Amino acid sequence: MPYTPEHMSQWDDFFIHNPASRRRRELLAGLVAGLGFESVLDVGCGDGSLAVFLKERFGKPTFGLEHDSDRPRLAGRLDGFYAMSIASARPERTFGLVVATEVLEHIPDDQAALRNLRAVCSGYLAVTVPAGPIRRTDRHMGHVRHYTLAGLSAEVEAAGFEVVRAFAWGFPFHSLYKAAQDWVPGAMIEGFGSGRYGPAAKAVCALLYALFGLNSESRGCQLFLLARVPGGAGQQSH
Repeated sequence: MPYTPEHMSQWDDFFIHNPASRRRRELLAGLVAGLGFESVLDVGCGDGSLAVFLKERFGKPTFGLEHDSDRPRLAGRLDGFYAMSIASARPERTFGLVVATEVLEHIPDDQAALRNLRAVCSGYLAVTVPAGPIRRTDRHMGHVRHYTLAGLSAEVEAAGFEVVRAFAWGFPFHSLYKAAQDWVPGAMIEGFGSGRYGPAAKAVCALLYALFGLNSESRGCQLFLLARVPGGAGQQSH
Protein backbone atom coordinates (compact mmCIF):
# COMPACT_ATOMS: atom_id res chain seq x y z
CA MET A 1 0.00 0.00 0.00
CA PRO A 2 1.48 3.41 -0.91
CA TYR A 3 1.62 6.24 1.60
CA THR A 4 -1.59 8.30 1.56
CA PRO A 5 -3.11 10.94 3.87
CA GLU A 6 -6.02 8.53 4.44
CA HIS A 7 -3.56 5.94 5.71
CA MET A 8 -1.85 8.48 7.93
CA SER A 9 -5.16 9.50 9.51
CA GLN A 10 -5.18 6.15 11.33
CA TRP A 11 -1.84 6.67 13.04
CA ASP A 12 -2.96 7.36 16.60
CA ASP A 13 -0.63 4.82 18.19
CA PHE A 14 2.13 5.67 15.73
CA PHE A 15 2.26 9.21 17.09
CA ILE A 16 2.05 8.06 20.70
CA HIS A 17 4.43 5.09 20.67
CA ASN A 18 6.60 5.06 17.54
CA PRO A 19 10.15 5.78 18.78
CA ALA A 20 11.28 7.78 15.77
CA SER A 21 8.15 9.94 15.83
CA ARG A 22 8.47 10.54 19.58
CA ARG A 23 12.15 11.48 19.48
CA ARG A 24 11.71 13.65 16.40
CA ARG A 25 8.94 15.76 17.93
CA GLU A 26 10.85 16.12 21.21
CA LEU A 27 13.96 17.29 19.37
CA LEU A 28 11.82 19.62 17.28
CA ALA A 29 10.16 21.09 20.38
CA GLY A 30 13.57 21.62 21.95
CA LEU A 31 14.82 23.31 18.79
CA VAL A 32 12.08 25.97 18.85
CA ALA A 33 11.64 26.34 22.62
CA GLY A 34 12.27 29.89 23.79
CA LEU A 35 11.80 31.50 20.39
CA GLY A 36 9.58 34.56 20.14
CA PHE A 37 6.69 33.40 17.97
CA GLU A 38 3.00 34.14 18.40
CA SER A 39 1.47 31.62 16.00
CA VAL A 40 2.35 28.27 14.41
CA LEU A 41 1.65 26.74 11.00
CA ASP A 42 2.27 23.00 10.64
CA VAL A 43 2.74 22.36 6.92
CA GLY A 44 1.89 18.83 5.85
CA CYS A 45 0.06 18.33 9.13
CA GLY A 46 -1.37 14.89 8.29
CA ASP A 47 -4.05 14.04 10.82
CA GLY A 48 -3.13 17.08 12.94
CA SER A 49 -1.38 15.20 15.75
CA LEU A 50 1.87 17.18 15.65
CA ALA A 51 0.01 20.49 15.33
CA VAL A 52 -2.08 19.68 18.41
CA PHE A 53 1.10 18.65 20.26
CA LEU A 54 2.73 21.99 19.39
CA LYS A 55 -0.37 23.93 20.42
CA GLU A 56 -0.50 22.18 23.79
CA ARG A 57 3.27 22.52 24.32
CA PHE A 58 3.59 26.23 23.49
CA GLY A 59 0.06 27.57 24.01
CA LYS A 60 0.03 29.56 20.78
CA PRO A 61 -2.63 29.74 18.05
CA THR A 62 -1.79 26.81 15.79
CA PHE A 63 -2.88 26.08 12.24
CA GLY A 64 -2.55 23.07 9.97
CA LEU A 65 -1.97 22.81 6.23
CA GLU A 66 -2.42 19.58 4.28
CA HIS A 67 -2.80 18.93 0.56
CA ASP A 68 -5.52 16.34 1.09
CA SER A 69 -8.98 17.79 0.43
CA ASP A 70 -10.47 16.29 3.60
CA ARG A 71 -10.09 17.97 6.97
CA PRO A 72 -7.64 16.18 9.23
CA ARG A 73 -9.21 14.18 12.03
CA LEU A 74 -7.92 16.64 14.64
CA ALA A 75 -8.58 19.85 12.69
CA GLY A 76 -11.32 20.80 15.16
CA ARG A 77 -8.70 21.15 17.89
CA LEU A 78 -6.69 23.65 15.83
CA ASP A 79 -7.24 27.35 15.25
CA GLY A 80 -7.52 26.94 11.50
CA PHE A 81 -6.86 24.57 8.62
CA TYR A 82 -5.77 25.10 5.00
CA ALA A 83 -6.48 22.42 2.37
CA MET A 84 -3.76 23.06 -0.21
CA SER A 85 -0.36 21.99 -1.46
CA ILE A 86 2.43 24.24 -0.24
CA ALA A 87 4.24 23.68 -3.56
CA SER A 88 1.51 25.48 -5.49
CA ALA A 89 -0.46 27.59 -2.99
CA ARG A 90 -0.15 29.32 0.36
CA PRO A 91 -2.32 30.96 3.04
CA GLU A 92 -2.96 34.68 2.73
CA ARG A 93 -1.27 35.51 6.02
CA THR A 94 1.98 34.91 7.86
CA PHE A 95 2.94 32.92 10.95
CA GLY A 96 5.66 33.41 13.56
CA LEU A 97 6.76 29.76 13.38
CA VAL A 98 6.35 27.56 10.31
CA VAL A 99 7.03 23.85 10.75
CA ALA A 100 7.64 21.40 7.91
CA THR A 101 8.57 18.04 9.36
CA GLU A 102 9.05 15.06 7.02
CA VAL A 103 7.42 17.00 4.18
CA LEU A 104 9.97 18.32 1.67
CA GLU A 105 11.21 14.84 0.72
CA HIS A 106 7.74 14.10 -0.70
CA ILE A 107 7.49 17.22 -2.91
CA PRO A 108 8.92 17.07 -6.46
CA ASP A 109 9.40 20.86 -6.60
CA ASP A 110 10.79 21.47 -3.15
CA GLN A 111 12.20 24.86 -4.17
CA ALA A 112 8.69 26.12 -4.97
CA ALA A 113 7.54 24.79 -1.60
CA LEU A 114 10.37 26.60 0.18
CA ARG A 115 9.51 29.86 -1.56
CA ASN A 116 5.94 29.55 -0.33
CA LEU A 117 7.17 28.67 3.16
CA ARG A 118 9.19 31.87 3.10
CA ALA A 119 6.17 33.88 1.98
CA VAL A 120 4.07 32.72 4.94
CA CYS A 121 6.85 32.91 7.53
CA SER A 122 7.44 36.11 9.50
CA GLY A 123 9.76 34.61 12.08
CA TYR A 124 11.17 31.09 12.16
CA LEU A 125 11.15 27.98 10.01
CA ALA A 126 11.76 24.51 11.51
CA VAL A 127 12.39 21.63 9.11
CA THR A 128 13.09 17.93 9.49
CA VAL A 129 13.98 15.72 6.53
CA PRO A 130 15.69 12.36 6.02
CA ALA A 131 19.29 11.98 4.90
CA GLY A 132 21.20 9.05 3.48
CA PRO A 133 20.13 6.63 0.76
CA ILE A 134 16.53 6.34 -0.39
CA ARG A 135 15.63 2.83 0.71
CA ARG A 136 12.75 0.61 -0.36
CA THR A 137 10.76 1.68 2.70
CA ASP A 138 11.33 5.34 1.80
CA ARG A 139 10.06 4.79 -1.74
CA HIS A 140 7.08 2.97 -0.25
CA MET A 141 6.42 6.12 1.79
CA GLY A 142 6.62 8.37 -1.28
CA HIS A 143 10.07 9.92 -0.83
CA VAL A 144 11.43 11.51 -4.01
CA ARG A 145 14.72 12.73 -2.53
CA HIS A 146 16.85 12.78 0.61
CA TYR A 147 19.10 15.62 1.74
CA THR A 148 22.51 16.50 3.08
CA LEU A 149 22.95 19.20 5.71
CA ALA A 150 24.86 21.39 3.26
CA GLY A 151 22.31 20.89 0.49
CA LEU A 152 19.31 21.54 2.73
CA SER A 153 20.91 24.65 4.22
CA ALA A 154 21.71 25.99 0.76
CA GLU A 155 18.13 25.48 -0.46
CA VAL A 156 16.65 27.11 2.63
CA GLU A 157 18.95 30.11 2.32
CA ALA A 158 18.21 30.41 -1.41
CA ALA A 159 14.53 30.76 -0.47
CA GLY A 160 15.36 33.83 1.66
CA PHE A 161 15.99 32.41 5.13
CA GLU A 162 19.02 32.62 7.39
CA VAL A 163 19.98 29.26 8.90
CA VAL A 164 20.33 29.44 12.68
CA ARG A 165 21.13 25.81 13.44
CA ALA A 166 21.32 22.57 11.48
CA PHE A 167 22.34 19.14 12.68
CA ALA A 168 22.13 15.44 11.89
CA TRP A 169 20.80 12.98 14.43
CA GLY A 170 20.37 9.24 14.86
CA PHE A 171 23.66 7.35 14.81
CA PRO A 172 23.85 4.49 15.59
CA PHE A 173 20.45 3.21 16.76
CA HIS A 174 18.07 5.19 14.58
CA SER A 175 20.31 4.53 11.58
CA LEU A 176 20.19 0.79 12.28
CA TYR A 177 16.43 0.99 12.73
CA LYS A 178 16.07 2.63 9.31
CA ALA A 179 18.22 -0.03 7.69
CA ALA A 180 16.24 -2.82 9.37
CA GLN A 181 12.98 -1.41 8.01
CA ASP A 182 14.18 -2.24 4.52
CA TRP A 183 14.04 -5.97 5.17
CA VAL A 184 10.23 -5.95 5.05
CA PRO A 185 9.06 -2.43 4.05
CA GLY A 186 5.41 -3.30 3.49
CA ALA A 187 5.16 -5.23 6.75
CA MET A 188 6.82 -2.39 8.67
CA ILE A 189 4.30 0.13 7.37
CA GLU A 190 1.33 -2.11 8.08
CA GLY A 191 2.62 -3.32 11.45
CA PHE A 192 3.80 -0.02 12.89
CA GLY A 193 2.30 2.64 10.63
CA SER A 194 -1.42 2.20 11.17
CA GLY A 195 -4.04 0.99 13.59
CA ARG A 196 -3.60 0.07 17.22
CA TYR A 197 -0.34 -1.22 18.68
CA GLY A 198 -0.47 -4.46 20.65
CA PRO A 199 1.61 -5.17 23.79
CA ALA A 200 4.52 -6.61 21.80
CA ALA A 201 4.69 -3.62 19.45
CA LYS A 202 4.54 -1.20 22.39
CA ALA A 203 7.36 -3.07 24.15
CA VAL A 204 9.55 -2.92 21.04
CA CYS A 205 8.82 0.78 20.67
CA ALA A 206 9.67 1.47 24.32
CA LEU A 207 13.03 -0.29 23.96
CA LEU A 208 13.90 1.55 20.76
CA TYR A 209 12.80 4.86 22.26
CA ALA A 210 15.25 4.33 25.13
CA LEU A 211 18.05 3.43 22.72
CA PHE A 212 17.29 6.46 20.56
CA GLY A 213 18.02 8.64 23.57
CA LEU A 214 21.66 7.56 23.20
CA ASN A 215 21.93 8.64 19.57
CA SER A 216 24.44 11.19 18.34
CA GLU A 217 23.35 14.74 17.50
CA SER A 218 26.17 15.12 14.99
CA ARG A 219 25.68 12.02 12.82
CA GLY A 220 22.71 10.12 11.48
CA CYS A 221 20.05 9.93 8.79
CA GLN A 222 17.63 12.46 10.34
CA LEU A 223 18.26 16.16 9.71
CA PHE A 224 16.97 19.10 11.74
CA LEU A 225 17.18 22.72 10.66
CA LEU A 226 16.09 25.99 12.24
CA ALA A 227 16.09 29.16 10.14
CA ARG A 228 14.77 32.67 10.55
CA VAL A 229 13.61 35.52 8.39
CA PRO A 230 16.42 38.09 8.32
CA GLY A 231 15.34 41.15 10.25
CA GLY A 232 11.92 39.75 11.04
CA ALA A 233 12.35 36.85 13.48
CA GLY A 234 9.78 36.87 16.20
CA GLN A 235 7.39 39.20 14.37
CA GLN A 236 3.99 38.26 12.98
CA SER A 237 1.54 39.87 10.61
CA HIS A 238 -2.02 39.08 9.61
